[in-house]
Amino acid sequence: MQNPDTIGWLNMPYSVVDYPVMHSDRDPLLITQSEDPYYLCRDFYLNNILSGSIFMDYRSKLDSKNLILHGHSMANGSMFAHILDYNSFSVYENAPVLTYNTLKEAGKWKIIAVVKTNMLDSHGPYFDYMRGDFGSDYDFLEFIYQLRVRSIIDCPVTVNENDKIMTLSTCAYDFDDFRMFIVARKVRDGEDPAVNVGRAKMAANPLYPDVWYWNYGGTKPEVTSFQDALNKKKISWYDGTKKWSQKDDDELPKMLAQKKSEAVKKLQNYYEPSDYYENELNYIKVYVDAYAGFINDAKNTGRVNALTYQCMAVIDSVQMKPEEERAAARQAAQEKKAALSTAKKNALSAMKKVVAGNTYRPNQQAKIQKLMTMYTEQINAADNIDTVKKLQSDAVGLLDAIQTDAEITAKEQRTSNKKKT
Repeated sequence: MQNPDTIGWLNMPYSVVDYPVMHSDRDPLLITQSEDPYYLCRDFYLNNILSGSIFMDYRSKLDSKNLILHGHSMANGSMFAHILDYNSFSVYENAPVLTYNTLKEAGKWKIIAVVKTNMLDSHGPYFDYMRGDFGSDYDFLEFIYQLRVRSIIDCPVTVNENDKIMTLSTCAYDFDDFRMFIVARKVRDGEDPAVNVGRAKMAANPLYPDVWYWNYGGTKPEVTSFQDALNKKKISWYDGTKKWSQKDDDELPKMLAQKKSEAVKKLQNYYEPSDYYENELNYIKVYVDAYAGFINDAKNTGRVNALTYQCMAVIDSVQMKPEEERAAARQAAQEKKAALSTAKKNALSAMKKVVAGNTYRPNQQAKIQKLMTMYTEQINAADNIDTVKKLQSDAVGLLDAIQTDAEITAKEQRTSNKKKT
């Protein structure tokens, strides 16, 4: 049997991990319905099975910057149970490099971090490590920095903004709903795939979730930002050539705000209203409005992308009108849009015509400019012809009044001048 959801093959040396990797387009919609990912409990042959498959997270695409893979840590040692073995430094020493081959290329991946983290809010702030893509090079490097300060092993592998990473995640049992994950960086073209493990060591003071310190004590390490740590020479793993400064930290919230705005607009333009009956259209609008709120609350671009994928999946799942009706509806919508555009142009032209060629006092000119600006914005934002006509009538009436006032003033001025002469 061939399974079209197969995207690659993962091998971890000295372990049972030698599995196909699956990726299902169903997952974004399943997540919105609070259901498990498709391959969480399905094997390659689509049989329901507790151990499931190794599968790529819906937050990753095949060309994403971070390929996120999930697998169960089974009690019999199968699937991703081997990840938990990386608690032992000797396991890392023996297997610092993974193999992940896709349908297009073969690849070696060097481990750069081994991390334990929480999923429950009651265990402290959640570190969002499941980010498929990033808003900028600096956003990516800041993410790598946050990974490295949490790694229980100091891995002697460099990283820069041009690299691609892969995350292997599984359940851990240090605390309820805990996770352990490995992050590996793809071996670059022409690079030696070997790792000098003699330079590796267990991290002296990695950053753990709060629950760790509550139970085991200890002091959290100082964590600032990538550029701050780099400029203070606390980072040895960066081998890029770019210079980074406080400005890059300051740009992160601006970049995030821009990505949020772009995502909301993408969802609003993702569907053609005329393709759906009223009930289905209202259903879509409710979801788009809800997800716009979720997106605006997101803390990073990865979360923005994940929410966007989810909402798009919901829209894709809604039944459209039959093709003949859609075609007719689209034609009618285009004609309506063209008529609305013509009405707006006529309204703006009518406003300009009222004031053209007249002479006004400075205070009158300021009033005209204010009215023109206000009504131009309202007319351009109007979504139906009746509203445009109403705005046109109101604007022309107010401008006419100023024109009449100007004519009266000009007549009075001429009369005054005659008396003086």
